[in-house]
Amino acid sequence: VSSGTRCSRRMGGCSCEVVCADTHPGEEVGLLGSPEPLGSWQPAKVVRLATDGELFPRWRGNLPQLPVGAEFKFVIVQPDGGLRWEPIQDNRRWPAGGAGGGGGG
Repeated sequence: VSSGTRCSRRMGGCSCEVVCADTHPGEEVGLLGSPEPLGSWQPAKVVRLATDGELFPRWRGNLPQLPVGAEFKFVIVQPDGGLRWEPIQDNRRWPAGGAGGGGGG
């Protein structure tokens, strides 16, 4: 997953875009994190992003308003429901204002 993550505010939440060309057919990119809207770290509750032939390798989705500093990671959701976690040591933290890279700490 590229560090080129962008999130922009919208009423009641934000839209998120991330670049990930590491997926194979049938796989999806998602977010999983500490707050309930991001699944409370429960793989079955991953928030999936979407792409298409024109958009790929960019993945987009709408997210609810998240608390500043909420921990999360991007994952690749495999067809069998398994997850491949992004290979960064620390969790990302949701940025103030809901914009920016949400870089790891």
